Amino acid sequence: MASSSTLLAHSCIHHVFPSFHGEDVRKNFLSHIVKEFKSKGIDLFIDNNIERSKSIGPELIEAIRGSRIAIVFLFKNYASSTWCLNELVERRVWKNRGGDAKMETCFDGSGSSRRKTEAKMIEYIATDVSNKLNLSAPCSDFQSLVGMESQMSEMEPLLQLYSDEVRKIGILGPPGIGKTTIARSLFNRHSQDFQLSVFIDNIKRNYATPVCSDDYSVKLYLQKQFMAQLTNEKDIKIPHLGVSKDRLKDMKVLAILDDVDRSVQLEAMANKTCWFGPGSRIIITTQDEKVLKSSGINHIYKVHLPPDDEAFQIQVEYDVYL
Repeated sequence: MASSSTLLAHSCIHHVFPSFHGEDVRKNFLSHIVKEFKSKGIDLFIDNNIERSKSIGPELIEAIRGSRIAIVFLFKNYASSTWCLNELVERRVWKNRGGDAKMETCFDGSGSSRRKTEAKMIEYIATDVSNKLNLSAPCSDFQSLVGMESQMSEMEPLLQLYSDEVRKIGILGPPGIGKTTIARSLFNRHSQDFQLSVFIDNIKRNYATPVCSDDYSVKLYLQKQFMAQLTNEKDIKIPHLGVSKDRLKDMKVLAILDDVDRSVQLEAMANKTCWFGPGSRIIITTQDEKVLKSSGINHIYKVHLPPDDEAFQIQVEYDVYL
C-alpha cells in the first residue's frame, strides 16, 4: 500500500520523496515506479548512495523537507525497519510544523491479485501524484490583472481563511463585471490549502436541467455532477441526497459554484454548512441576490466598478492588446 501527502516546502529540490523498505520494492516495484514517474516528468528522490544506519542523516532530512510530495510504500517488512520508521517520524514532524498541505490518498496494493493489477496501480499512483503536483504549483495567472489585489483585500474579512468555521460566501454583481475572474483568482491562490477543491464553472449554462424534471431528480443530478468533479470519480453513484454530507462532513473543502441562478442548485450541491468539514469555504457567484438570501447566505461581496484610475489603466492595456 502507498500513501501520499503533499509537502509545501519553501525550496523544493524534488517532486517526490518515497519511503520504502529496500528489500521489498527496490529491484521490482520501485523500478517500475521510477520509470512511470519519469515518463510523466516527475522527479523522484532515490537514496541509492546513502549509507544506511539506525538514524537518518541531514541529507535525507533535507530531501524529506524539500520534496513537494511524500509517498510511503507499505509492504510486509516496512515496519521492521528503524530507518523507515524514522523517516515517518521526520515526515510527521515536518507536517505538524506546517510543511504539509494535508492532501492524502491511499492506494491498496496488497492481496493475491496484486501482481495482476500492479501495472494499473502504478499508473494510477503516477497520475494521482502528477495531478497533485499540478494543483499545488504556484499560480501567477491573475497577479497582473488591474485591480485584482484590491478585490482580494476587500474579500479577506469575508473569507476568514484561518477560521474553522464553515462559511458560504456569495460574489454578487451584474454580467461581465468580473465575478468569475475574482472566483478563479481565489481558487488558484487557496485551493492547495484544502483537502478537496473544485471549481464548477457556468452552472447556469453547463448544468441546465429539463423543465419537466421533478425537483428531487434535478437535485440528484446536480449532486452527482458536484461529487464527481470534487472527488474525480466519473462514475460515482448518488442514490440519495445524503451522500455529500456523509462523504464530506470531515473534509476541508473549497468549492466554487460559478454563475448560480436557481436555489435548487445550491440545495443540491451545498445546502447546509454541516455537509462540510471544519474550515471549508463554499463560494457562489451569481447575478441574483435572491438566490443567496433564499439559501441563508449573508456573507456577500458585491463586485463594484473599478475607480477611474484603474478603469483608465484597463483601457490602456486593452488598447495595447488590440
